[in-house]
Amino acid sequence: MIIRLLVNYFEHAFDNDLNKEQIIELHFSKTDEILICVIKENGKEFKKGDSHSVHKSIGQQLTLDRLNLLNQEFKTDLFKYEIFNLQSIDSNSTGTEVTITFPLIFD
Repeated sequence: MIIRLLVNYFEHAFDNDLNKEQIIELHFSKTDEILICVIKENGKEFKKGDSHSVHKSIGQQLTLDRLNLLNQEFKTDLFKYEIFNLQSIDSNSTGTEVTITFPLIFD
């Protein structure tokens, strides 16, 4: 799932301008119960808005569907996906930030 998001960044967020520094940051953290993955890039922002937008791309919808299935299978609501247009948070920023949370499940 994370690899697919990274591939999408390369396909959609960045143009062929080799003079612009193009950055993708990948951060992982965890609490006692949750693994958090944050992917942030400085490419083209998500044009249709942020996580509250009505529009969802096919890739976003597939990610949400997978997480919903996992929530059903494990009887939880801790599998989550949020996407933010960074310019909507800070007008001097460009790009997108995606946060995915996964519960730590031990059998």
